[in-house]
Formats: sequence, C-alpha cells, structure tokens
Amino acid sequence: MKKTLPYLVLVLLVPYLGTAQTDEDLMQQLDVIQQEVVYGNPGDRESRKKFKKVRSLAEAGHGEAHALLGEMYKDGAGTRLNFNKARKHFKKAHELGSAMGAYSLGYMYLKGLGNVPQDYKKAVKWFEQSNDAMAWHWLAKCHYHGYGVPADRERAMNMLKRNPIDNSRVLLAQWEFEKQKGGEQQKESLPGTKGTVIGPVGDGSSDVSTVGSHISDDTVLGQWHGEWQLMDWSGQKQERTVPIALELSDNGT
Repeated sequence: MKKTLPYLVLVLLVPYLGTAQTDEDLMQQLDVIQQEVVYGNPGDRESRKKFKKVRSLAEAGHGEAHALLGEMYKDGAGTRLNFNKARKHFKKAHELGSAMGAYSLGYMYLKGLGNVPQDYKKAVKWFEQSNDAMAWHWLAKCHYHGYGVPADRERAMNMLKRNPIDNSRVLLAQWEFEKQKGGEQQKESLPGTKGTVIGPVGDGSSDVSTVGSHISDDTVLGQWHGEWQLMDWSGQKQERTVPIALELSDNGT
C-alpha cells in the first residue's frame, strides 16, 4: 500500500495541473485576440472569426472571456457596436470574478458611453469593486476631481503612488507639478478674452460675435487669442482652460 501512495497522489494532482495550464493558455489566447482585434487593425473577416471564438469561450463560463466580449461589443470589434450587450457581459465577467469586468463597468458609467447614462457614483462603486490597476487609476481621478465622492487630492495622489503603472506615474507627475504651481484650477490666459480677435481687423480689435456672417479675407486675417475650455464627463463642470493663439496671414499660413 505504501508503494502505491505516491502514484495515487500524482494521479490526484494531474487534473489540477492540467486545469491551471488550461487557464494560463486561455488568458494568453484572450490577450492575443485583444491586441489583434481591439487594439490592432485586422480585416473584418478575421475580426468576426476572433469574436466568435471569444463568444464561445464566454458561453463556456470563462469570466475573462466575458470581459473581452464586452470590450468587443463596446468598441464594435468583430461585431456591431452594442453598449447594452457590453454592459451585460461586463456584469457577467464581474460575477465570475473578473477584475476587468468591474473596471469596464465603472469606465462606461464614468464617461456615459453610448446609451449608458453618465453616473459618477456608479462609476466609483464599480471601480471600488475591482483590483485592476486601471480601476485604481480612475478611482484616484474621481477622488482628485470630486467625481461621485468628496474631492480629496492628497488621498488621490497617495493612491497613484501605490499604483505601479505608467498611466499613474505620468498623472502623478502632472499633479505634483500643478501643485507646485498653485493648483490646476488656476486659470492662465493670453492677452485678450475668449472669442476675441486681436489684429488688423478694422481698428485692430474686434469681438468674434461682431464678425458673424461677415467673415472675409479682411476680417479673418490677424492674430486670434482665446481659450479652450475643458469640461468634465458630465459636461457640467469646467476642469481647466488652455490658452490658444492663432495667426492667419494672406500667404496661406
């Protein structure tokens, strides 16, 4: 009996070793498909073929396959764009333990993609249920700007410091630079105001609203100063303004 015990243990272990290898292979397959179809530019026929493969894996109960299937529906990769189906598969992926599923749901609510209503509180809720690095990244942005939660910039910056991905490192450097300048809400502008043109127009200065439909070579030439207003995803809050200068001359530049 003692001689057969090692063989019995080995027989019991084989199924588990095979399953682990299969899961690893599956993840590699899904990663390749994602790179080729979602981030690449394959032909329509090849994209549809990959989509069917991912769908069959999702139907077999693989959470990460559901997550990728949702992404393909969200981007219209290999299939027709369908945000409702994307949301359905992201939820299923989350139920099956996929961190990507909860992150993707949060992302859809954060930006209000397609017919998915924009909702910061729901976005935060889903980000908090995911341990995906990008979920943590966006959750930090929510805390920084006060999206769905009270604004807390120190907490947001500490979150990024513990998030070892390039996106977070770059964003953290930007926030630290803005903090040194006195805060990203500080407005910067060039001479002139929004919608004001400065240059050889009439007496040298004219508001765009007075130009209206009377734009001609004489009125459009010159230096235009203004600002680009960046809004949040709800379209209700102005994040910052970026100064803009444009000069048009009669030599085609």
